[in-house]
Amino acid sequence: MSFKDKVVIVTGASSGIGAATAVELCRQGAAVVLAARNQAKLAAVRARCAAAGPPPLLLPTDLVNEADLRNLVDKTVEKYGKIDVLINNAGFGSETPFEDPNAVIVFDDIIGLNLRAVVQLTHLALPHLIRSKGNVVNISSVAALSPIKDMFAYCTAKAGLDHFSRCIASELAPKGVRVNLVNPGPVRTDFVENMGKEEVGKFYENIGQMMPLKRVSEPEEITDVILFLASEKAKGVTGASWVTDDGHYAAFTRESGAWLHALPSPQLGTLLDNNTLRVAAALRVGCNEGEEHRCVCGATADRQGHHGLGCTRCARRFPRHHVLNDIIRRALVSANIPCTLGPPGLCRLDGKRPDGLTLVPWERGRCLLWDATCVSTFAASHINGTIRQAGSAAENAARHKHKKYSR
Repeated sequence: MSFKDKVVIVTGASSGIGAATAVELCRQGAAVVLAARNQAKLAAVRARCAAAGPPPLLLPTDLVNEADLRNLVDKTVEKYGKIDVLINNAGFGSETPFEDPNAVIVFDDIIGLNLRAVVQLTHLALPHLIRSKGNVVNISSVAALSPIKDMFAYCTAKAGLDHFSRCIASELAPKGVRVNLVNPGPVRTDFVENMGKEEVGKFYENIGQMMPLKRVSEPEEITDVILFLASEKAKGVTGASWVTDDGHYAAFTRESGAWLHALPSPQLGTLLDNNTLRVAAALRVGCNEGEEHRCVCGATADRQGHHGLGCTRCARRFPRHHVLNDIIRRALVSANIPCTLGPPGLCRLDGKRPDGLTLVPWERGRCLLWDATCVSTFAASHINGTIRQAGSAAENAARHKHKKYSR
């Protein structure tokens, strides 16, 4: 990739992802404009940029100040005559519960920098981006995709940034302007330190162990994605959200509950007793349906029950497993399909418990011994398919059962 003769504005350029991106852009030959509030840090980044390539233009900017935003655009065009790329990277977060007395004040501050400033700066730069057939890269977060405890304001701002980006990507595409997003997970920057966290090194060590890839990203890794989206290599990409999070989103996304839509009875809700409805609703919306406990298999069964269905020894698995099969049985009965539900806890010769076995008439006069919840839809191997298509895990199980019992 080469950004020779390209003019690029980078906000939040004084540290972290913004600084790493500015340095690499200079290395690629771009004319870079550094925008941030901290002049001392900006000066240090400018020195790094100058060592890598063309010296950048340094413009100390308070991004929530409209006059400063206008000055940023005007000075850039005055010096370079155009704007090719706008990288909206500046942002901050705060751990503030919604119950906090200052929650709305914090919300206004976070929305102001993370969303409103992006909207306003993009709007001011738009005429120049249209003339240059340029593009915008907005730095969002996985916080836009799933909630984080005590960070309602930040999550809301980033979700708004995502949707704003998609909206204007659609609107500006006919004018040749591309707009894309990068949604990083944990990245080793001063973001956490600026939130007031202590023992930052230990924090990143702990959070890294929670990631499926057992690591935390470095700013330069996010830079690589940003530069790709801003380059001609991505000339067919607009309105895209590029997640780079060491596997966080895929692993921690809640079960969508889409599989419940695969049930055959439109009147299902009228057939459920209170306990069955409680479990079904809890699974669907991802809320708590029990107490966290240590299973006899050694794993932890959490309050949302994500462990229960996949474990053959968990005491909580059997009553819930039976209840879920009973949902299927009631649906089948309502569709005039005769079936029976085996009692839970019976032992077979192989030592397994045939709890919730449903006997369903099968083709050629045979009977299919059908266990509707034999597959854990919370297992990593099934989550992605279940989110996209209702009943995908059950369909996979059905194929195996059909092959087994039709011999």
